[in-house]
Amino acid sequence: MDSAVYSIFGSFYIIWLAAAGFAGIKWAFDTGLGVRALRKLPPWHRIQPLGSVLLAAGSYIILASAFSEGLKVVLEDEMLAQQIGMASAGMITIIFLELYFRSFQSEGISALGLDFRNFWGRFKSAGKFILTVYPFISLSVVLTTHLLSLLTDNFQPQNHPFIDDLLQKRQDGNFLIASIAAGVNIVLVAPFVEETIFRGLVQSGLNSATGRRGLPILITSAIFAVVHGAGVWTHWPALMLFSLVLGYAYEKKRSLLVCILLHSMFNFISLSLSFLSGDLYKLTGG
Repeated sequence: MDSAVYSIFGSFYIIWLAAAGFAGIKWAFDTGLGVRALRKLPPWHRIQPLGSVLLAAGSYIILASAFSEGLKVVLEDEMLAQQIGMASAGMITIIFLELYFRSFQSEGISALGLDFRNFWGRFKSAGKFILTVYPFISLSVVLTTHLLSLLTDNFQPQNHPFIDDLLQKRQDGNFLIASIAAGVNIVLVAPFVEETIFRGLVQSGLNSATGRRGLPILITSAIFAVVHGAGVWTHWPALMLFSLVLGYAYEKKRSLLVCILLHSMFNFISLSLSFLSGDLYKLTGG
C-alpha cells in the first residue's frame, strides 16, 4: 500500500483504538476485569467427558495428516493439499463429536452452548467483542515485536509461515484456489473446530473438574496460545489476550456460537489485513 493509504489506515486505527480503549476501561471498572461479572453468573453445568477431548484432538490430527499427505500426491501442491485436508478433517471431527455426544445425551454438542437460535443476536454480541478487543490484540503484536527488537540483537520480526507462503503464491496458477481453500478453512472451519475443542471441551471440562470459572479460562488460554503460537512465538501475548476474551465470552454469554463467530471475525480481519498490507506485521494468529 502507498503512503496515503497507510496514513488513512493509521488514522482510522488510532480512532478505533481510542474508542476501544474507552470501552475497555469502562468495562474493566464495571466488572473488575471480568472477575466480578464471572462470580455473579449462575451455575452452568456442562456434561463433558474426558474422552471427548481425546476423540476430537486425536481424530483431527490423524485425519488432517492423512488427508493432507494423500491430497499432496494428487494435487501436487503442498499448501493447497494442507488447507483442503485440514478443512475436511475438521468437518469430519465435528460429525464424530456429534455422534459421540448423542450416545449419552440427546442434545449432542449443542449441550455445550452451540445454539443457532437468535443467530443475529449472537452475531451482534460477537461483533461488539471484536470491535473492542481487536485493536489491543494487533497493538500487542506490534509492541511485542518492537520491544524484542530493542532487547535482542539481530532480531527479525516473525510472520505467520502460512500467510507468507500464501502471499508468495500470487504468481502461481493455484493462488486463487489456494486462497479460497484457505479462506474456507481459516474463517469457517477452523473457528468451529477449535472453539468446540478449546472452549466447548477443554474449558468446560476444567470447569466441571474445578468448579471454578476463572482458572479454566486461564489454563485453556495458555494452551490455546502455545498451540497457535508454535511458529510465531512473538504473537503469544496477543493470542493469550484473544483466548482470554473468548473464554470470558463463552462463560458470560453461555454460547459456543458467540465464540465461533468471534473467532471467525478475528481470522477474517487478520487474513484480509495480511493480504492488503503485505508488510512485516502479519496479524493473523489462528
